[in-house]
Amino acid sequence: MLYIFYIASFLPCEGVMYMKQFILFPVIYKYENCESFCREFRIGKGDLVITHKRIYDIYLKSNIKEAAVLLKENYGNGNASDEIVEGMYEHIKRIAYERVIAIGGGSILDIGKLFALKHISSVQDLYFRKLEIIKEKELILVPTTCGSGSEATNVSSLELKAQNLKAVLKSDELYADSVIIIPEVLKSLPFEAFIASSKKALTNAIDAHLSHKATTYTKMFSRTAIEIILNGYKKIIADGENTTNTLLDEFLLASNYAGIAFGNVNGNEVQSEIIHQGFMGISELLAKIMGGNGEWTFDNIETLLLQISRL
Repeated sequence: MLYIFYIASFLPCEGVMYMKQFILFPVIYKYENCESFCREFRIGKGDLVITHKRIYDIYLKSNIKEAAVLLKENYGNGNASDEIVEGMYEHIKRIAYERVIAIGGGSILDIGKLFALKHISSVQDLYFRKLEIIKEKELILVPTTCGSGSEATNVSSLELKAQNLKAVLKSDELYADSVIIIPEVLKSLPFEAFIASSKKALTNAIDAHLSHKATTYTKMFSRTAIEIILNGYKKIIADGENTTNTLLDEFLLASNYAGIAFGNVNGNEVQSEIIHQGFMGISELLAKIMGGNGEWTFDNIETLLLQISRL
């Protein structure tokens, strides 16, 4: 039976049931530091940079020259919301830009995806599908946490304040053109935030692995993400908090792997079970995924997660 492999999808012969196996849109780059990234991508005039003030002050201020910059703190605190996006849009709607570079955690990346679209406002109309979703700008996403893996997905989540709800916009127009992996940006992340974000990556990887839409390809990414995170936790428990600086590269990749798997299976299918059990309730799920061998039995995993939760 002949299958043609094209853009990571299977196109079967006539009469054979079709099921998409795997897809990965962004080109993934890796740089050791922000200076190299900014230089290679020539970030400057014609670019719109969306980030946090902390990231801007530490890594970007001297490297992006004439780029337009939006700092999330200037438009509101807390999670990404329609009010924050509308405020940003009012600020830059008359500014011409060709590329959007979002540098931050999941909220910043989700906001950045919207500014690559032709129609942004009103945000509520966009999320309720009253506006046509058309990608107009080049989109570059740079994650600064090892958490959601949003850089690899075609999803943007926002709080809609008037409705008091969290809305999810899903479209292939939201995929990044480029994803930039820079381990340096995790160095300024507080230890507590590092652990919290890695827990998010771990639950996303579990969610993706247990999905009924999981394939051999997505399981390869989700299982690898789980292994990297669990092995990293073992090193942290054994050697202390200071060892995290030696694990930044691995955890950033694990988050990306989890996001790739999570995005491919659409996510949110078994997450309610994970949320209900809480972080300490996922030991059984992990033991099931990891095969319950001598290293990753239920008892071993439960002990490890308990130790991490106490840090």
